[in-house]
Amino acid sequence: MYYVKQLSSYHSLFLLVGLTFFVMLLLTGSASADSCSPVQTPSILFSNERSDYVTFSHPFRYPFKTGIMAEMKTSLNRLLYEGAKNSPHQVIYSGKCTGAQRIEFEMERALDEQQNQAYSAINNELTRLQGNFDQAGLTSGVDTFLPVLLTFVSSFPDEPDSIGDKFPIETIYERKGSLNDKTWLLLGLLENKGYNVAVVYYGLSIIPAVYGTSCDGKEGYLFIDIMGHTIGKRTTRYASVDPIAILPFGNGKKQYQPETCIPDRDILSTLRASPSIIAERIEERTEERIEEQIQERTEERTEEQIQEQTEEQIFTEVVNDDLHRHTQYTNRDEQITISTLIQRIQEGDEEQWVWNNLGVLFIEQNRFTEAENAFNRALEIDPESVEALSNLAYLFGSKQRKFELAEEYIDRALSLAPEDSLVWYQKGMLHYLRGNGKEAAYSFEQALIYDETLADARKALDILSRVSQ
Repeated sequence: MYYVKQLSSYHSLFLLVGLTFFVMLLLTGSASADSCSPVQTPSILFSNERSDYVTFSHPFRYPFKTGIMAEMKTSLNRLLYEGAKNSPHQVIYSGKCTGAQRIEFEMERALDEQQNQAYSAINNELTRLQGNFDQAGLTSGVDTFLPVLLTFVSSFPDEPDSIGDKFPIETIYERKGSLNDKTWLLLGLLENKGYNVAVVYYGLSIIPAVYGTSCDGKEGYLFIDIMGHTIGKRTTRYASVDPIAILPFGNGKKQYQPETCIPDRDILSTLRASPSIIAERIEERTEERIEEQIQERTEERTEEQIQEQTEEQIFTEVVNDDLHRHTQYTNRDEQITISTLIQRIQEGDEEQWVWNNLGVLFIEQNRFTEAENAFNRALEIDPESVEALSNLAYLFGSKQRKFELAEEYIDRALSLAPEDSLVWYQKGMLHYLRGNGKEAAYSFEQALIYDETLADARKALDILSRVSQ
């Protein structure tokens, strides 16, 4: 009997120890499952022993779009590009990762050392061009390299965000990319040149930044606005919003010496938030956005309408309505008809606004060929008619989906009227139709800078932010 009791005690002890070990194992496994770790980060599969160098050239104007034409010309390894093209691009991770942690994994795409030779070749050629620009008196300030580099990167044609992020060598070789692609390319080139750069993380957006000093000696990171071609000034969208995190990129130490005085308010703190704080901020902001959406939608629409119509559909309404209304420029009399305008023309009244508004009326009747002819006639009379240029952009973009032609006309309009809020608004609509959400938001912000009362731009920007959430 005693013997049996002893066995029972040992058995109980064994069960207790085993159960404790099992619970610890579960807890450890649970902790490791919740921790964030990369399973796969972007990496170029390529052997440096193989090479096939080809000439790479890319013309661009300095200053941006309005200055003298220059050509960036160097040699690139075609096999490196093909290796990048066929390498894994996606980030795969395990556990619960914050957005900032995922961005850190994304950095590997631009920090891949296989691209260093290409970075150096491009930086060397841009340095040579910088010297030419300096001698021609096109540059000013102490550090003239960064503005030249920014102009070079900004000159690449846009691609939709939906295509997915590329390795910088792909962006270079293909001479085009999304805003994110250009961001990674810019950061890779700057880090290679020795600059202290970082990624400013806002949850829905990433902004490149370079370390610098304010007028009063405050040190921190300065915004680099690829779309607006500025260094040091926060864009309107982020003027009063603190970033979720500032993530150092690479190991550069060089500070940027700005040409103009940067106020303290535009300097971003170098403090980096911990993952737990980042998660808390994301959660807080998400809750705030949800509350704002609920309030706005309650005021604007009934519950039945909210269920029936998606945000994408709401934005499409804005495109079809507001952009069309903005084609109706000055001297437009709502009582004027096609017949009365044609009568004016027959009587010798061939002012550009007559042809311009005749084109608008043709668009209303879906007579697109006649509309195009009318706008072109307006340009013959006045080659700098911003109205006719922007209306052609609307016709080719919104009505005929000829986006490259539309971009050409809207850019011409902006070069003539860079502070025209309605043209910026139309450019935003074209970007949205092409799937370029970030570029669309930037254009709407520019429209509000030049006319803060432009309610349509504010409404479009608000709806766009809700669509992207």
